[in-house]
Amino acid sequence: MSIDFMMWRDEYEILRRKYDGARGQMEQGAEKLRQMTRITDQFSVQAR
Repeated sequence: MSIDFMMWRDEYEILRRKYDGARGQMEQGAEKLRQMTRITDQFSVQAR
């Protein structure tokens, strides 16, 4: 394998890890928003 390819592969791995991490955080954030929405829905039902 050429050195260029090895460097490119390392770069790709780093970027993929960053992307996977960011995607995981976004999914967790979306889940938290859904939970908050559920809780506020329950409160508004109780308040009526």
